[in-house]
Amino acid sequence: MNPEDIDPQSGILKSMIMNHVAGRKSEDHWIELYKSALAESSKLHREAILLHENEHYERAYFLAMQSLEELSKGLMAADVYTGLHSEEDYRKMQNDHEEKIKRVKWVQYKGQEFPIVTSEGNQTKDFDFRKKLRSTYVELEKKSKRVLRPSDAITKDDSANIINAVMAGLTAVVEVSMVNGEQIGTKGFMK
Repeated sequence: MNPEDIDPQSGILKSMIMNHVAGRKSEDHWIELYKSALAESSKLHREAILLHENEHYERAYFLAMQSLEELSKGLMAADVYTGLHSEEDYRKMQNDHEEKIKRVKWVQYKGQEFPIVTSEGNQTKDFDFRKKLRSTYVELEKKSKRVLRPSDAITKDDSANIINAVMAGLTAVVEVSMVNGEQIGTKGFMK
């Protein structure tokens, strides 16, 4: 999925109309943040695929997790725009990495539908923020004093599974807002 392909205009239009009907002021900066976050999520996803294809699984995992966070941030911006959440809610979530991942947990169930990269299990496991950190840092285990490397934490399957989950999330957003013309953000998933 290319960032240029993500233009959920029909969903944005429906959200503008619904805001007007509800008497809610449409603040365009939330739309700009929504679209920019989706585009960034898509770019990170493509970069993760490239790293995975070149057997850099640890960094591929890290970028795919970053992509999920951007997807979450974009959906939350859309939720502020549609009135589902407040700006204060967004500000609290903005820098809470674990909360951003929790908000898009649904993609792990859809990840099996989009095998972008092949893996043995092809089932998206639970998202573990600590694993994201372990994908980039060398650490010393406290009790055993063993050196833990990113390659000890992330496997090829881990990388493939998270990349597939991101694709599922991006595809679901595009489907709901572009294809189906539903409102942007979480409201588009509430039929």
